[in-house]
Amino acid sequence: MLARTTEREPVLEALAEAIAAYDRDTRKHCGRVAGYAVRVGELLSLDAESLATLRWAGTLHDLGKVAIPKAILEKVEQLEPGEWELIKRHSIVGSQILLAISRDFGEIATAVRSHHERWDGGGYPDGLSGSAIPHLGRIVCVADVFDSITRPRPYRATALKTVDAFSYLRAGAGRHFDPDIIAAVLSVRPLV
Repeated sequence: MLARTTEREPVLEALAEAIAAYDRDTRKHCGRVAGYAVRVGELLSLDAESLATLRWAGTLHDLGKVAIPKAILEKVEQLEPGEWELIKRHSIVGSQILLAISRDFGEIATAVRSHHERWDGGGYPDGLSGSAIPHLGRIVCVADVFDSITRPRPYRATALKTVDAFSYLRAGAGRHFDPDIIAAVLSVRPLV
């Protein structure tokens, strides 16, 4: 996994730059998510290959947003149902882009596709639940949500304070998030 990914890192870096060219804020968010995800992976004692995959999955988790009109990404008002369906497709599109480039990016693509799945099965795009959700996707989910709720967004001017963000994660354990991942995060609060 790592050897093939490492020799293709220029391609992955180019994809990250494509995100930056399309939307600088999304690229910054992806960079923070990658950092948080790797920290969580280290807490869970993942091996070096898994951490490298996790770093790229975090970096590219929103790659599919390059296929969404910026007007929708930056919309302040509530999304229309059709707009929400477009947003929900970004995890599929990002995964498809990665797989179209190289099947060697399969593990990264799987984490990208699954980062909006929920432990209780209420997520998207596949409605997976519990341990059926790929492990790296569960980690990226926690990192993505943590960054999203601790930063202002176009549709939400205020962000949660870190202590409130940890309370949010705790409340979502077993529903939105893998409870074992949340337990690890809360044991040392490694994200800040």
